[in-house]
Amino acid sequence: MSTQTGTPTVEHPAPTGYEPIGEAERKTFFEQGYLLLPGVLTEEHRQRLEEQVDRVYAKERSAGRTRRDGTLHLLGFLTRHDLFADLLTHPATFPYVWGLLGWNIYSHHNH
Repeated sequence: MSTQTGTPTVEHPAPTGYEPIGEAERKTFFEQGYLLLPGVLTEEHRQRLEEQVDRVYAKERSAGRTRRDGTLHLLGFLTRHDLFADLLTHPATFPYVWGLLGWNIYSHHNH
């Protein structure tokens, strides 16, 4: 396809979520052990997650499952609400998970 000026245009397919991450990001991750991805969560999404964390904490605290200092060590956290599990396949972060860990991804042990 070309424009009216005769200059060819290139049509790029829509992102699929499986695009490779860049070498600079890969290097940063392996050197620092993390990547910062600002702006991934909307404020509304963050608030909904925080509400669910507070709900789970209140339930565990009322059941007497917090430590003396009020901290909570909870296994199997992902099953407490769909919002938590959805973070594993978030469209903005999944390309990084896929790009750093490969295709065979599962959650075995989560807090």
